[in-house]
Amino acid sequence: MTASLSTPSSNIGNILRRHRYAIFTAIIVACIAGLPQLIVRDALGSADQGVPFLVNDSEGEYLSRIREILDGHLGVASPILYEYKDSVTLIPPTGELLLYALPVKLSGISLPTYITISRFLFPAVLFLLAYFFILSLLTRNDEGAQLSATAGALLVAIGYDITNYRNLASIILHGSTSVSGLMWTRLVNPITGGMLLFAFLILLFRIVSERGGLRTILTASLTLSVMAGYVFSLTYALAIPVLVALYFVWQKNWRMAMRVLAPVLCAIIAIATYAGVIFMRRADGAFMGDPQKAGIFFTHEPLVNLISLATLAGVLLCFALFFRRDASGEPQKRWWFILLAVAVASVLVYCQQIVTGMTVWPQHYAQYTKIMSLVVVAVLLHNILRSRAVRVWQCSTATLIVLALLLGWRSFGAASSNAIPKYTDLQSFSGVMQYLNAHAPKDCVVYVSPAYPSEINRFIPGFTSCNAYHTFYIYSGVPAERIMHNYLVSLRLQGVALRDVREHVLGDRNIYFVTKSYFFRDWNDIFCCRDRWLGSIGDKREIDEWYNALEKDIEKRYAEYLKGDLYAQLTKYRIDYIVVDTTLQPQVNDKRYPFLSFEGRFDRFVVYTMIRSPNN
Repeated sequence: MTASLSTPSSNIGNILRRHRYAIFTAIIVACIAGLPQLIVRDALGSADQGVPFLVNDSEGEYLSRIREILDGHLGVASPILYEYKDSVTLIPPTGELLLYALPVKLSGISLPTYITISRFLFPAVLFLLAYFFILSLLTRNDEGAQLSATAGALLVAIGYDITNYRNLASIILHGSTSVSGLMWTRLVNPITGGMLLFAFLILLFRIVSERGGLRTILTASLTLSVMAGYVFSLTYALAIPVLVALYFVWQKNWRMAMRVLAPVLCAIIAIATYAGVIFMRRADGAFMGDPQKAGIFFTHEPLVNLISLATLAGVLLCFALFFRRDASGEPQKRWWFILLAVAVASVLVYCQQIVTGMTVWPQHYAQYTKIMSLVVVAVLLHNILRSRAVRVWQCSTATLIVLALLLGWRSFGAASSNAIPKYTDLQSFSGVMQYLNAHAPKDCVVYVSPAYPSEINRFIPGFTSCNAYHTFYIYSGVPAERIMHNYLVSLRLQGVALRDVREHVLGDRNIYFVTKSYFFRDWNDIFCCRDRWLGSIGDKREIDEWYNALEKDIEKRYAEYLKGDLYAQLTKYRIDYIVVDTTLQPQVNDKRYPFLSFEGRFDRFVVYTMIRSPNN
């Protein structure tokens, strides 16, 4: 009797050959996701100064967190402001550390280059993970199953807009007008959460099907723990194994129930340990930010996601019609309960506040619940139609593949093209970035005038080793006194007279929004009444009363602030440079303020250093 030995390389070769079509499709996904951004960059021509394509919401803040980790600051509670950067953050930077900072550190390539690579790489990885998860749930594992898995994974990676009829119509008729098509190319999240979610689900199915032992359980536990960096993917991932475990409890299969729950328990212990660290270090500023500033809402208001409800209804209907005749054995039953758990979890995470009275931006769950609905559709189409109506299955699968490819190219391309004006404007930051990287000491502090609306204030912490003096992106780790100080300094450098403060604070819609962004107690203060759900839970009158009181407080404080010495006020906190956008605030210059020393002009920006002992 001879034993056949297989080497790791031969196993890899077999996998590559068997799934060659999926791998080829992953390359197509990478091109659809990444190439439009390179095409847009090429279209800029001489205007391109090397500033990366960062147009999605919050990318500047994510970039700052990555850069701080690369600079040796792992706390990142306040990655933008110098004084509070080493406080531990309420949200651990697991995605930033493991999927961005660490590869940059190990490879030696620049952060901007890696960002460009990630635009191609991560959507392709997401496709492959979704592909293998869907494939694991299919009743037959042949080329037909691979075709179904490819269709479902394509919808996940590049066909997301099929779940939104408004976006779908916009894309088909005249191109996308939003950046929803760039969702999976946005820095850190939701792409990190998406990849980890599918990786965990693959491991979970291995545990359920008893193909994975202790190593699989430990890997699943680690994957869940790493997901702590994004609460939306984490809570969704936690809900699924709990629901699956309930099935095994119902079956009185206690052993399997414990195997399924083991990663959940390990992850909870890891997350609780981190929370304990935060609590122990609360005195150093890590806990000064109210958790409400991280996006928590206190409400029992129901919130309905029609796609999730329709998916659950579809699963239940198919379950009632086909389960008994199709589930001939215990292993065959299990994909049904995985699918049912996925559908139920989508509804639960979206409306759990009905019971708990607390939620965190539930709309963000749609990033995952919608793609999991697409996964459910792909699995049901294959497992039910493949053996009953093969022609219908073939046509529907082919249609989904073509639709996903067309939607992906149209959506990604249009979203990138629509961002050209903003992308072009960002190139003007290049000279300042180059100067600071060449001349500024590590951890220096730069004030950008005006503090708003210039985007450069968000880019400096991300593309240099410097920090910003000023930001209204404050969630934790920064005391209220510093927030007020920054706002008053901004008013004074803008030359706002005391008699005009009230009008300025109210200002136009943008100024009004920015002012609230400094001082908000929770996110409802900023976004109340901008959509139906927030309008329904917000007390507009109470918010207006709060804001009116804030106006009076700012006016009173500013009156005292104007009596003080501006240099002393600025240097109350570390400041090394002032960068002035001359198109917006030319009055801030070294002639008016003798403590400024001219260093250079870069496009529309002028860089000044602060003189430590000015001759006033």
